[in-house]
Amino acid sequence: MSSLYIQYLHMGGYQKVEDYMEKLERHEVLDQYKYNEYLNLVEEIFGQDYYLFIYENLKKDEKNYLLALLNYIGVNKIPNYKTDPVNKSYGVLQAKIARRLNKYFKTKQNPNGKFKVKKSKRFGKLWPRTFLQNKISYAIHYKRYTLPEDIQESLRERYKEDNIKLSKRDNVNLPSQYLY
Repeated sequence: MSSLYIQYLHMGGYQKVEDYMEKLERHEVLDQYKYNEYLNLVEEIFGQDYYLFIYENLKKDEKNYLLALLNYIGVNKIPNYKTDPVNKSYGVLQAKIARRLNKYFKTKQNPNGKFKVKKSKRFGKLWPRTFLQNKISYAIHYKRYTLPEDIQESLRERYKEDNIKLSKRDNVNLPSQYLY
């Protein structure tokens, strides 16, 4: 959910995280992240032959997890690839600045902003994301953004029952952090 909020800021959003989560609640978006229920629908349509990708498992054992995924799609070995971050997320400071600056720019998330996003041949779009998501910004200050603890606890409680059911599936190795 942290990444969902950060993506909202990337797209020009400006609400505080508490207000944004309340909006998701009002529009019944949060229930769409009950993955056990989602997999029931996937299985109805496609059957049980699918690969469930769990990001935390990739981070824990990148080489073996990636090889298992590639084997599933018929590739026998891991090709050479770069591990340089391409689209690094906002950190704490970038998120705070983006939320404040985004109020002033017209975007889909903020159609009432005062300034249109300008395009430059040399720099691309001139708006907060361009300046906040660059190497200089991360070099100055980068601490990964996480949701406030009370929101994290509320989300853990919301998804706990569904995650327990999900963890009991044969093809799922759900990290323990989702089960408490």
